[in-house]
Amino acid sequence: MASLHEALDERDDLDPYGDPVKRMLFAAQLAFEVEDIHALAVEQLVKVGVEGPPCLMHIDEETGLAVLAAAGPGVPAVGLLTADTDSSSSPHDAGIASLVQLVNLALLRPDASHGLPSEVAVACEAFHRAVRTGAVKRLEFWYVHPGPPSAVAQSRLRAVREVAETLLEKVSPSLSIEETEVSEHQLRSWYDREHSQIQVEEWIDIPCPDGFLPQVGEGWDARSLSVSGAWLHNLVWQHEEKLFSANIRGYLGRNRSASNINHGIQQTIDDRPEMFWPFNNGITALVHEIGQAKDGVLPVRGLSIINGAQTVGVISKAQPEQAERIQVTARFIRCDDTQTVRDIIRYNNRQNPTLAADYRSTDPTQNRLREQFDELGVVGYNGGRRGGIEDVIRRPGENMIRAAVAGQALAAFHGDPVTAYHGKNAVWEDDALYARVFNKHINAPHVIFCHSLYKAVEQRARELYQLPADEKTSFIGGQINFLRGRGSTWLLIAALADSLETVLGKPIANRMTLSFRNSDPEQAAKHWAPLVELALTAADHSLADVVSGSGKMRDEAARIKAMKVFQAFIASQADLQRSRFKKFAKQVVLPTNNTAATVEQIGGAR
Repeated sequence: MASLHEALDERDDLDPYGDPVKRMLFAAQLAFEVEDIHALAVEQLVKVGVEGPPCLMHIDEETGLAVLAAAGPGVPAVGLLTADTDSSSSPHDAGIASLVQLVNLALLRPDASHGLPSEVAVACEAFHRAVRTGAVKRLEFWYVHPGPPSAVAQSRLRAVREVAETLLEKVSPSLSIEETEVSEHQLRSWYDREHSQIQVEEWIDIPCPDGFLPQVGEGWDARSLSVSGAWLHNLVWQHEEKLFSANIRGYLGRNRSASNINHGIQQTIDDRPEMFWPFNNGITALVHEIGQAKDGVLPVRGLSIINGAQTVGVISKAQPEQAERIQVTARFIRCDDTQTVRDIIRYNNRQNPTLAADYRSTDPTQNRLREQFDELGVVGYNGGRRGGIEDVIRRPGENMIRAAVAGQALAAFHGDPVTAYHGKNAVWEDDALYARVFNKHINAPHVIFCHSLYKAVEQRARELYQLPADEKTSFIGGQINFLRGRGSTWLLIAALADSLETVLGKPIANRMTLSFRNSDPEQAAKHWAPLVELALTAADHSLADVVSGSGKMRDEAARIKAMKVFQAFIASQADLQRSRFKKFAKQVVLPTNNTAATVEQIGGAR
């Protein structure tokens, strides 16, 4: 396993963003398991001040998580916690000041966005709207830096949270707000946590005065029993977040929402502790080794809770006398096979949408696509098969295609940008939707055709974003504003797909038959690039309103009207862009019949 520093050094694709932002994007990729961090950077990095690096404004409507993050410089290590004080001048002042300004613009005073560059104002107003409309359920403030933990940084982060809580109490009373200092220590903890299934390694005694029920299977064995809330309470206080090292969800915190599961757990502890055992699903933990029980004690070596983190998290916040009054069902599983361990974690967390694609990883369609991509020499298509964290944070290859992103690109290209943006996990979870996106005719060349359009949009967005300020004319600014809109990439893909008959100069009986003559993904993105440049010139005036606010993408009538305006623009350019259209058309294979071609028929040429 590479060290954190080695992993960061290998990510030279993030170097153009500068050191502080590179670290912040790496942290975001770890925390959010983002497959295309560059797309996130284009959409969510904002420059809120004249000096200092850009900040991050992250929103994931599917999970309800939003993060406002700022990056700062490192400081020499003094110890585990630097001995700075609130009264001292701190190297973290500039970074914290950027975060305060970001919070003020995005969350607290939206009117303050006036006078900012339009792309920043648009991003801040959209973020504020998402909070007010309830699209955000959990808000986190991050300060990212490469130094040791800082007392000053932690104190000022708490102050930012407390002010935000006060100001948002009436606007969004159920919003959970947290602050995190992502120091070198914290980032290494996240990195190590992703590489180690079990971080609590020592022997632990589990009280079992009433005995236990043993279970044995092929390659695994387990013990089922009841444990006291007091024992769990002490366990969390001893080991903290390491106790959840193999848990893909972690502890989500509490809020007052009646629908929030953690609030419900707390209510049971408060009002009906004697009913906790029958009301609660309990916990499941992985262990390295199970010892022989003796005198009402079951010893286990190593422990990580993989299901029930919310239960344990709430119990850990309860008063000790409350914890004493409850009993919790618990399963402790030992297994040495890595794949079986992954399956145990996955099937114990089926409610977690970040693993949705896993449930199709053995699907015949995905097996067939993986074989076809191998035949074409394209690496990285995982077909929904979840690998380790290295698969997410390693430097991406130029021709790498991730199944989750491919599913979004296919949905958008075939007329469903709403699902591509709002329901990327639904593609894998909903049987009917999955069958429509990955239908029986799907083949690797067509996936490349659609995914490469996404890459071309992402690459053009990055080019525009990285232009010097004095080159960002109002014309370019309009394109950047559009690209920062909610779901803009997927809407642009859908609109351009609807205009392909104009570009190709012939009817398309079945879009599923489209592919490029050359199956190289990097070259395919280059074929799309001229069309994407043209499309973006129209998007600001035709599609921008649809992506300008939360929920607008779902307005079918507005979306169809905007796409018709876009198509009219492309049609009006047919004569002027004749050479560009013909050059693109020469690269496209379009079978004359209505059935999808095979890999041998299309896309096989390298």
